Amino acid sequence: MKKSQLFLAILLMIQFVAFAQTPNNRNVLIEDLTSTICGHCPCFDTLLEDVVLTQHPGSVIIAIHSSMSAYASPYSDSLSEQLLYHSSPSAVINRQGVDLEPLPVVDTVNAIYNRSPLAPVRLIVGNKEYSETSRQLTFDVTAEAVAPLPDADYRLHVLVVENKLVGYQQHFPECPGGDNYEHNNVLRLMAYPISGKHIHQGVWETGTTVTQSLNLTLDAAWVPQNCDIIVFAAEHNPLLYLAKVHQVIREKATGPIGTPEANSPMIVSVHPNPAKDIVNIHLNFTNRQKASIGLFNSTGQQVVSLADRYFPAGVSNFQFTLPQLTKGMYFIRVASGSETVDRKITIIQ
Repeated sequence: MKKSQLFLAILLMIQFVAFAQTPNNRNVLIEDLTSTICGHCPCFDTLLEDVVLTQHPGSVIIAIHSSMSAYASPYSDSLSEQLLYHSSPSAVINRQGVDLEPLPVVDTVNAIYNRSPLAPVRLIVGNKEYSETSRQLTFDVTAEAVAPLPDADYRLHVLVVENKLVGYQQHFPECPGGDNYEHNNVLRLMAYPISGKHIHQGVWETGTTVTQSLNLTLDAAWVPQNCDIIVFAAEHNPLLYLAKVHQVIREKATGPIGTPEANSPMIVSVHPNPAKDIVNIHLNFTNRQKASIGLFNSTGQQVVSLADRYFPAGVSNFQFTLPQLTKGMYFIRVASGSETVDRKITIIQ
């Protein structure tokens, strides 16, 4: 074989290996116990959205509202009991231990990503269809081992959460809340029992796949466009809080296939929050793109336009001096093309 042909063959082999070993970036599951009558819960929501999701946009939050909440689900009591929640707000991370208070959550999530940035299981949602008439949502979930996993009972969990539920939220002065608070990631439906659907027993060899087909009905009270499918794979443990989640993904219930967090062209964070005089806005764009940024009040009216221009790819930072405003909850909206990101902010002037 000529040297040029040998070189080409080696190059093709390298490309094939690189393709076959496409990294399966880890996402972390955060099961958040919350309630509409919890005064500190809005502060915890802000921590998860503005700190954890900004640093790790692939993380997935499930808001489990307690049985006393306006958004309690039929699973609230069982999940709270089996995940050993003590009080709200708190969270269980990847089902590895009991509930954590706010600040340790950030440290725990960071430690997981630093320790093992790649997940041993790849999850894919496919063949998704939604009927507006029947409200039937059908799709397939494929779980594939991309690294060898030990002898265990592996379970699949499929849930539906709803976003943009505007309603009352009790709060303390330092936390956002009130009558027009936006509740996100609210658990609505579990497709399988709390213990999950058995999909594999024994050693899970690399390349072994399992596919499940699902047919779910979205309740008439839910807004389908605001609903997300959440899928995670875990090693089963009779102690649910030790089930060891290997991977989790999030997918819109309607519209094209594509994980919103992973594919979002922009990342937005705002601090300090609550704010008094100054707000710092941090943007991270995948590509150079035009974006408009505005400050809106809780009724959705724009208070002031902050920017309307092209931003370079990468990180952009700027500082905004707050005008004289009535204290309360506002939000900063960044809109670019079809993508819109809102970040809640409490003003305490």
